[in-house]
Amino acid sequence: MCVCARACVRDCVFKYLCVRACVRACVRACVRAFVRACVRLRVCVRQGPDYEEYPEGKYEGQGVVMCAGGRLQIVNAYSVVRALRKFGCELPVQMYYAGPSEMSAEAVQVFNDLDVTVLDIYHSLEGADAELPLRGFQIKAFAVLHSSFEQVLWLDSDAVPATNVTHVFSSETFNKHGSLFWQDWSRDPHWLTPQFMAAYGLHMHVGERELEAGQFVLWKRRTWHALQLVLYMNRNFPHFYRRLYGDKDTWRLAFKLAKTKMGLVSHAADVLGAYDATGSLCGNTMLHKDEAGDPFTLHRTLQTLPGVCTPLPPTLRALSNQHLSEACDPVRAGLWAWRSRGGLQIIVPRLNESSAGWRVDKLETAETNVAGHKHWCLYFNGDKLVKILPTDTALGELESSLRSYVRDLAALDIMDSLSESVVT
Repeated sequence: MCVCARACVRDCVFKYLCVRACVRACVRACVRAFVRACVRLRVCVRQGPDYEEYPEGKYEGQGVVMCAGGRLQIVNAYSVVRALRKFGCELPVQMYYAGPSEMSAEAVQVFNDLDVTVLDIYHSLEGADAELPLRGFQIKAFAVLHSSFEQVLWLDSDAVPATNVTHVFSSETFNKHGSLFWQDWSRDPHWLTPQFMAAYGLHMHVGERELEAGQFVLWKRRTWHALQLVLYMNRNFPHFYRRLYGDKDTWRLAFKLAKTKMGLVSHAADVLGAYDATGSLCGNTMLHKDEAGDPFTLHRTLQTLPGVCTPLPPTLRALSNQHLSEACDPVRAGLWAWRSRGGLQIIVPRLNESSAGWRVDKLETAETNVAGHKHWCLYFNGDKLVKILPTDTALGELESSLRSYVRDLAALDIMDSLSESVVT
């Protein structure tokens, strides 16, 4: 073999060894990071919250806490607040955003006129927390912590009240456990895996429902330990969100680790929806019920704008006042034509695609002037246990009200003052 050939071979072998060493180093680093996070969290669980004791005298009263930022979320949040007031809810509302790019003075004034206190979350944070990127699910735990209320009703910006929500603080389950959460359609294992649970000394109960954290009620004093663990996981969201879906499983995991009994509404969520272009049932909204079984919130998880079944423009920057007015034209297709009852009540787990259950798919739609855009739909996959009922008058009136709220906001002409939203 000539000198050049031998040199070439040595060079190739050297590069191969370097690549293999780098891969091994990366794997070892990832494993070490995972183990360190597990150890830190388990130490926190064992020794109690290592951030601060419950701050006596800091919190008082009851109230609604929300987050919103950017065009889409502000449209949604405005509609939620209008619906709260429509149903006679007089609870104080605190709305958080993450930095000046998410909110404008014009939008703040709109919310102030509805007796909403608008706050920049970064004005409440100190030390390392003030450096965290919070334009995502992780802002929720910090908003709950820093709100002034002792008892908090959290509402996502797309979780529309279907009643006067004030009565939830008198709920038997809430007063027994100091918390109240609602069920998701998904069951374990889905986002959480048995291996991940085992790393924290927990056993997975296959078939247990995940939480749906679009709305929940929390009594801070009584759930303080769990809240500290939720904060830990959301401080370290780059690690945890790779294994969980946003913040929702951090609440369930934290309560398990803190050995704090969680209040859970026993009723599974119904589905609200319309008909797609083929006449199939296209589910777009979770209908959560209170302990009496009456509608409590409509979480529009697969629906873009409140009160109208329409997709987004190609970029959120194009979500203009004119777009809102056109989208909420009364002649457009209705958002809620039917509601479900019963069925498997389970979205197909991502770890087992052969399982029976419901699926979320994209639907091509002609109901838009934006070519090629798609809706998301929840399909029941022939689940014959699902009973379909027509929506009642109250839901029809609420849909009509939501459309009118969006038109009212369009008339206030604030869209151009807002940035794009971070869609999570």
